[in-house]
Amino acid sequence: MDYFVDVYNLYIKFDSISKFYITLVIGLCAFLYKTFLSMHLEEQKQKESIIQKKVEILSQFYASIVIYMNSTQEQAEQEKLIEKIGECYPYLDYRTKMKIEMYYANRSIYTLNSLKGIIKQILNKYETIGENQLEFEKLFSIFYRLLKPVLPLIFILIVIIVGVSNFIIFHDAKSNWEKYCIVSDYASILFSLTILISLINLVLQKWSEFRNPGLRFWIGTFVVIVCPYVILLIDSNYLYLAFVIQILCIIILLVLDFKVRESR
Repeated sequence: MDYFVDVYNLYIKFDSISKFYITLVIGLCAFLYKTFLSMHLEEQKQKESIIQKKVEILSQFYASIVIYMNSTQEQAEQEKLIEKIGECYPYLDYRTKMKIEMYYANRSIYTLNSLKGIIKQILNKYETIGENQLEFEKLFSIFYRLLKPVLPLIFILIVIIVGVSNFIIFHDAKSNWEKYCIVSDYASILFSLTILISLINLVLQKWSEFRNPGLRFWIGTFVVIVCPYVILLIDSNYLYLAFVIQILCIIILLVLDFKVRESR
């Protein structure tokens, strides 16, 4: 409690302009946090609705496989099963879709049985409706909902602080080369933070559904993220090179991805 009293006493010692800016920043942070929290809760609500729909459709698909495997497996029954596959196809991950493509090709009962096992694994990942969560899971869920909006808030504050400081330096720059270096420095750090926060968000939210893009992607992403900070530690005068390296990495990744798609 004494800590907050000390902070308040320090605050009232500031002049009117300083108090105004401090209050403005705190108010802006509170407003942004509330906005991001509302967006996150709405997104979570939509996600839960999609998951519920997905579970319903996959459950029906799983039941259809069981019914088909215990039937006479005639043409009409197989067509009904394929119709059910078409209904659930948009909700399936890459691995399951590949297994379905295999079944389309060979119409093998062994492939269908393997597909049945995959669908069962997917359904087992989701909670049973009405099932009580463990206290630890409830606590983690609460912390996750409260902390999730902090990431974009931190990102915006960093962008503003770095942007303002770079603008001041940019305004005082005398040559076009100096201005280019300042803009490149800002762009490289901003780009690195954007990729890093996107990856953190991916780990927190969609890691279980993420399809591994391969070693080249991870190497390129790692270079894009750490490049500006490594150069900053070595010699800050060459920080502008980080943006060039980042752009080259992105171009290389896009070209390699295009070649992979063309070869399929």
